[in-house]
Amino acid sequence: MFDRVLDMLRTSVNVFGDACCATIVALLNRVLAALEDIRGAADVTLAGGVGVIGEVQHVTERLATTDAVIGEVANGAVRYAGSVGKLLG
Repeated sequence: MFDRVLDMLRTSVNVFGDACCATIVALLNRVLAALEDIRGAADVTLAGGVGVIGEVQHVTERLATTDAVIGEVANGAVRYAGSVGKLLG
């Protein structure tokens, strides 16, 4: 009689242990899937950041060019305004 009770107890412990292991594996799969999603997003962000850095490196040169163009436009505008002033004056 006690053997049957002990056998049922061992079986219950085994079933409970199997259920716990299955639950832990399922939770770990969820966590690992989330980590893979985060890694993928980080890779995309990093690749985009590297692309932006490549564009930013030329900003100084482009700003210098823009300053030169603005200077030329300002000189042209002053000359134009002087010519218009002479015509109207």
